[in-house]
Amino acid sequence: MSNRFYRLLVGVSLLTFLYFNLDTGIYLLILIMFVEGLTNFLLPELINQLRGIVSVPDDNLAPFHNKSRFTYTAERAWRLLVS
Repeated sequence: MSNRFYRLLVGVSLLTFLYFNLDTGIYLLILIMFVEGLTNFLLPELINQLRGIVSVPDDNLAPFHNKSRFTYTAERAWRLLVS
């Protein structure tokens, strides 16, 4: 499962839950995002590991070595902020 497809599923399910007023579904999405933000175990990566799909890094990109102060990605902050 790609990250783009996962975001599509989250968006469509959120719109569906909001349209039909399904509070438990919304709370489930909030819980999933909160757990992903805390543990940094992303659902698409876990599904790919279970299916045996190995993600290959992009070889077309130039190597980028940046020494950051924190090992905290914007994706993780977004998940915590949204939840």
